[in-house]
Amino acid sequence: YGLLYIAHGDGSVLSVTVGGGMANDARGKILRIDPLARGATRYTVPATNPFVGSTSMIPEVYSLGHRNPHHLAFANDGTLIVAEAGRDNIDEVNVVEPGANYGWPAREGTLVHTAGGTLWNGVLPLPVGDESFGYTYPAMQFLHRGVRGATFTGQSIGGGYVVENGS
Repeated sequence: YGLLYIAHGDGSVLSVTVGGGMANDARGKILRIDPLARGATRYTVPATNPFVGSTSMIPEVYSLGHRNPHHLAFANDGTLIVAEAGRDNIDEVNVVEPGANYGWPAREGTLVHTAGGTLWNGVLPLPVGDESFGYTYPAMQFLHRGVRGATFTGQSIGGGYVVENGS
């Protein structure tokens, strides 16, 4: 109520090749601010943001580990839901919790994302003991179809529906 949620993607080469996206910046995160100016302050950060007071994360961060969050929506009960375009293998629908880490670039949906990244060549099954990493996994995911090794499949989640190229 009165707060602005900002989705900032991280489909960068650095995130794919060297594991960026978890740094103390805006990439791969959903930010939350109060957009109303207060004197010389252009916006403020809600005191209830999960990383306020942390030196490891900018205070605007509400959740992290997102590749390309878009289509933010609030359910009737106030739950924040976001659709996310995956890299090569999976699109996700996430129920966003404050401070949660959704795994990008280490995870793509419920699979381990590898730097090689192509359809089915760029992911591996979750390792034994994966829960120790503390990632939050999608409420729903859509696996891309296509020829093994493809880098673009023309599929995405938009408006709650799976859309395929040409449909």
